[in-house]
Amino acid sequence: MSEKGLAATPRVVHVSAASADYDVTVGAGMLSELGRIARSAAGGARCCVVSETNVAPLYADAAEASLTGASYSVAERVVFAAGEQSKRLATLGEILEALAERELTRADVVVALGGGVTGDMAGLAAALYLRGVAVVQVPTSLLAMVDSSVGGKTAVDLTAGKNLAGAFCQPAAVICDTDCLKTLPPDVFADGAAEAVKTGVLSDEGLFALFEDGTLTA
Repeated sequence: MSEKGLAATPRVVHVSAASADYDVTVGAGMLSELGRIARSAAGGARCCVVSETNVAPLYADAAEASLTGASYSVAERVVFAAGEQSKRLATLGEILEALAERELTRADVVVALGGGVTGDMAGLAAALYLRGVAVVQVPTSLLAMVDSSVGGKTAVDLTAGKNLAGAFCQPAAVICDTDCLKTLPPDVFADGAAEAVKTGVLSDEGLFALFEDGTLTA
């Protein structure tokens, strides 16, 4: 998806939820601003990046460098196996154990770096660990950027079905670096583009008009 003449200019969308207000920042190169935005939105002294095996090699170093530059003490990252098969209680338990091993406190921050599964797993872990710590969502897939990273819904799958165990955990901030879209496989990109078009059709005439007139191309 491209946006003619606008992609280089960061945009901030304010979200007002019943339990929290937060900003969604969208733009190219925003991963370098992660530390600054997290510092402003969540505070804290320490943080821990939670990611998955496809995304961590691409973006975790840059994310942690930005966090360190904002005076965070960055704990050893937590990385789990990529894919829907990881959206299980067992993986959630491993993440929670890792946060405890790193001795994160309620004043610290979890950074969810990845697609929708990562957002779910890290968000739910943040909701449960010490009865709730701050989470900053950094979605790297288009589908996660336009859908799952906003709204605070987090869940894992059970044997009986999908998303049967979860909690609402509104993020302190959402940071969408559009440069991350360049590394998506075409089919994964198409999933997100379809979700954006669906959103325009169902609830946002202005967004749909951008697709119609070619300002946005999927």
